[in-house]
This record gives sequence, C-alpha cells and structure tokens, in this order.
Amino acid sequence: MFFKSFNNFNQNFITSKHIKGRLNGQIDLVTSFTGGNIDYNTLWSQAAITINQGELNNFEPMQNLSKYLNVNELKT
Repeated sequence: MFFKSFNNFNQNFITSKHIKGRLNGQIDLVTSFTGGNIDYNTLWSQAAITINQGELNNFEPMQNLSKYLNVNELKT
C-alpha cells in the first residue's frame, strides 16, 4: 500500500505490483506543496526501514537473472 498510496513515487521501474511485505521504520520527509499537490522537485527523504516477509514479484531485472540461475530459485 505504501508505493500505491504515493502513486509509485511517479516512477515505473519498481511499482506496487512488484513488491509485497510489511514495512516498518522511520521516514523523514521534507517537501513543498503547490495547489495541494506535492512539488516533487523539492522532495527530500531519508529512511531507516525494515521489510518483513518481503517479496519481489514479476520484476523483470530479476527475471533476467534466469540466464545465470534457475528461475525457480528466485521464487523461494
């Protein structure tokens, strides 16, 4: 929900459809708002996070490792 809530941070390399798990941590975030919207040009963030029971699913760069590893090894 974190990535989805923030519209995948306006990027499409890794999105909410690729990740699953529980995120815990502390995030410091500084930004400006213009017309009630985040001004991404002023966004600054620092985070200390832990991901529990994390999964990276159907992420093409990882799938490309199948040239070197058995893809089934990536699914466990």
